[in-house]
Amino acid sequence: MLTFLRKIRKSLIDSGSARKYTIYAIGEIALVVIGILIALQINNWNTSRIAKKAEKSILLEIKKTLQSDLDHTIGTNIDLAKSMINLTKSMLQEFEYGKRGVDTINYGALAFAKTFNPNTIPRDILQSKGVDMISNEKLRYAIINIYHLEYEQTSRFFENELHNVREIYRPVLRKWFDIPSTNSTTNRYISIDYVGMLKDRELKNAISISHSINEMMVDRLTLLKHKVGSLIEDIENELEGF
Repeated sequence: MLTFLRKIRKSLIDSGSARKYTIYAIGEIALVVIGILIALQINNWNTSRIAKKAEKSILLEIKKTLQSDLDHTIGTNIDLAKSMINLTKSMLQEFEYGKRGVDTINYGALAFAKTFNPNTIPRDILQSKGVDMISNEKLRYAIINIYHLEYEQTSRFFENELHNVREIYRPVLRKWFDIPSTNSTTNRYISIDYVGMLKDRELKNAISISHSINEMMVDRLTLLKHKVGSLIEDIENELEGF
């Protein structure tokens, strides 16, 4: 191709026709420009393809970890909170009616804190690579909202309950129960003075606090479950376009 163009250029120069040579020069410049534009377009296409591949990869990872959070971290804590609601309700009934049944109720459950540990590795990857790698703006903000708002607020809620366990529930339980040792074969708390325990307003208030907090926990986690489920659906819909 270059040899052919050189021959044409030499022929035009030898002919001495300035007009023909000018037209040729313009055509040659046009070919060079077109070549550059094509090269740029190919480069842009490759860059876009690589970006799309990276975006698909992170969306798949987010979807997988969110589903795991939904099935385990969120779902398990909903079940645990519901169980504590029923348990504290039974405890309060004992205080209300003086119904003996302490051996069937594990008051020691008040001493154990639930944890909220969702998988935040995709969030860290997004932070390191830039959230703009998610091209869909609405989806990008939905992902940010889950990780930086919903998860963080829920984590703080669990941290507050951990504080209650350490500062409220455990101290009052020590007043009325023999605490099992760490190598004990049972975690059941045995009441030192059952009759006296039922007159302790501090313990009753602690149980009431736990009951109310677990009700709020179920509400919060159920709403979070809905939001995470909706985000998973949005990610699935976005992935269909790749």
